[in-house]
Formats: sequence, C-alpha cells, structure tokens
Amino acid sequence: MSMITGNEPAMPRDHRYQGHNGLTIRQQFAAMAMQGLVSSTKWEHSPMGNIYLSSTAKHAVELADALIAELNKESEVSNG
Repeated sequence: MSMITGNEPAMPRDHRYQGHNGLTIRQQFAAMAMQGLVSSTKWEHSPMGNIYLSSTAKHAVELADALIAELNKESEVSNG
C-alpha cells in the first residue's frame, strides 16, 4: 500500500467521467470521527457554544490525521 496524504478522493470516480470526486480521504475520516463524537451522550448533554463546536471539529480532524499517520506506519512496515 502506498503512503496516504489524505488529499486523495475517498470514493474516486471512473476517469472517463468529468466532475468532482467528492470528499477527500481526510475529510471523510474527519466526518466519520465527528459523527462518532457528536453521537455520544456526553456531547449531547454539553453546552452548544461556538467554542465547544469548534473544539469538536478540531478533535475530529486530529483523529482523522492520526488515523492517516497510523495507516502510513502500517504501510511502511509491510513495505519495509
């Protein structure tokens, strides 16, 4: 497996079609992480101020970046 930058399309389209490929891998991982964070009962009962929302988004992106980094470590081991 090659290194993942996170900027690759999460769901690439066939090269014959024109248009946008949709979310990047990083965006999809972050969206999935954020979905998990906001679906927790802890989040549900927390204040919904802008600071908390921003913090949740930041954590989702950090989780996505951590997943990409870990996948790249596994790739290095299997290719090494």
